[in-house]
Amino acid sequence: MLLGLGVLLVLSAIGLRHVVKDVPFTLDAAEIQHEGGLLYRAPMKRRLSWPWQPISDHQYSPRRSRLILLEDDRLIGHAHSDIDQIKTLGAGRYAHWVNALFFSSSDRTDPRANKRRYHGTLSAGVAPRLVQQLNEIGSAMILSALGALLWLRRRRLSQLLRALLSRWRGRLPDYLLALAGPALVSLWELVSLPLMWNGSDSSIWLLWQWHWIPHHPPIYPAFMALANALFDTPESVVRFVATAQHAATVLAIAYLATAFRRRWQILWMSLVGTFAVAGGVYAQGLFTEGLASAFFLFFLGAVLRLYRDGTTRPVLAALGLGLLAASLTRHAYIFFALVPVAYLVIVQLFTRALPVRERLRTLSVVFALVGGVALANSLVVQYACLMLDSQCTSIIGRAGVYRMQDAYVLVPGDEREGWLARLVERAPDRFVAEAIPLMVTAPNPWTGPRDAIALDSALSGQGEDRLMNAGFMRFLTWPDRYVLRQWWRQLGQALLGPGGQGYCAGHPSCVLQGSARSVEEEFPADPRSVAAVVGTGAEEPGTGARYRELERQDLVRVLDRLLPLAPEPRAAFLALSLLLGLAAMLRQRNLDFAAVVLALWSGALAYALALTLVTVVLPRYVLPIDNVLWLANGLAIIGLLARRDPRGVAAR
Repeated sequence: MLLGLGVLLVLSAIGLRHVVKDVPFTLDAAEIQHEGGLLYRAPMKRRLSWPWQPISDHQYSPRRSRLILLEDDRLIGHAHSDIDQIKTLGAGRYAHWVNALFFSSSDRTDPRANKRRYHGTLSAGVAPRLVQQLNEIGSAMILSALGALLWLRRRRLSQLLRALLSRWRGRLPDYLLALAGPALVSLWELVSLPLMWNGSDSSIWLLWQWHWIPHHPPIYPAFMALANALFDTPESVVRFVATAQHAATVLAIAYLATAFRRRWQILWMSLVGTFAVAGGVYAQGLFTEGLASAFFLFFLGAVLRLYRDGTTRPVLAALGLGLLAASLTRHAYIFFALVPVAYLVIVQLFTRALPVRERLRTLSVVFALVGGVALANSLVVQYACLMLDSQCTSIIGRAGVYRMQDAYVLVPGDEREGWLARLVERAPDRFVAEAIPLMVTAPNPWTGPRDAIALDSALSGQGEDRLMNAGFMRFLTWPDRYVLRQWWRQLGQALLGPGGQGYCAGHPSCVLQGSARSVEEEFPADPRSVAAVVGTGAEEPGTGARYRELERQDLVRVLDRLLPLAPEPRAAFLALSLLLGLAAMLRQRNLDFAAVVLALWSGALAYALALTLVTVVLPRYVLPIDNVLWLANGLAIIGLLARRDPRGVAAR
């Protein structure tokens, strides 16, 4: 009862944060205060009766407010303006910051004496303090109930722990064998290689961890916040992060490999797992892939145990936890939920010996598991945003702008105006209609469209991400031939890689190239980044040359051939992988074996389609496909070398 009531209170708190209403307001001259220069301030918090409170911007949600300010009947200035700019530049700028409105008049006159009417609408939500209290009480109830359950079942838990330790002791040589290879590789990288960098994302993780949770899965920001809390210097932070990521990757590879019983298979799959994560180079720096890949390999290890043991409770728990952790580090991993579903659907459809009721029960269990993971993912994200009092924001439109601009380039020059007009006609409202041309034509697609929308006074207060998300969804659902052509090109990049001549021959060289560009071009352009990496070596002029020297090493070239990102070698790699899988299925003639190989390929295809539809294709985003392909390749080699057996190769 305590657990249920706690969950109910937390869910109520999450739900109340989404209760919003628009409220008109008018500023009285008597309540406006002069703050110096051209800046004026008006309090907003007490305009509403309890429990309503204006939704304003703050440090974790600097563009959350939807307040619209009018001067007489004309929209005034630019929302979310910097307060110092309002003070010095004025000319119709405003910001709704921490329950106060900061603004200037359109002609720099005193709004208390120019006899103009200042009014508008603001969005109001349930008072954050009330919502936080409900959440805190509910969270305390949940923790208390879980603690009580653990205490009441302490004997059973002790028995399970002893049984687990006994099983581990029985397979200790297998675990040591599985750990040896990846541990040696990771140790060599930690000692010999410089820290790796991912451009401005790396300095973001060093400077603003919690700020990214509103539009980023919460695990990596929380991990980086922990690292920054434990250590004082950037070098110590990054070293800790790299060590933790390597350790997680090594353990995940060992878990994956020990799904097999025979020593040569364990050793082989340990080697395959090391290749699958690009030799661990992503774990050597500030990449979300450094953690996401480890969680994903744990999930894939659970898939192999599903193939070996069936739908046992430990297997289902490992599947759910692995997929949840991976998707809370990078949302797109949720599409790999298709792997266990596809595996069981194939097995249940073609296993005639099982009763229909048993088949349906098994399928219902795995569908419930996948649905539970998706629901838990959403609730964890919402809970994190609730704890920060920030608005969870999808930024799918920011990546979608790349897609829109690519399609626009495909349109012949004399047809572009008409094509853009037809896209604008699909807009759900006039604000999105005005934003779409800015999204399509603004330079620098990552920040240019957002900045252009923010500077357009007609769109002030509408929310750049909301407009970009809505505009992209209209583009995404438009059956236009140029849109479809862009889809096809995107799918080609997802499957055949976004690399090419002189750019990203493979994952290792791509990380080294990106690290060199970071320290030579991106960090020096931003003084905050330079300050953030002091002591790590990234601030030294000669560091970029070291990355480029490493890129030319023979070992890197070999790894690039095993993990290609350029179209031609990647097409050959995919073809060889497919042939290996087909040959192994013909060799084994075992339904379970064929089902797991086909399920892995279906998961890779589902993820490639996700990259096609909802995001851009960056080299590191292709890594999960390579994780799956290398696992399928390793499984195929085992299938070709192992004797034919109706029990399947993992059981032997």
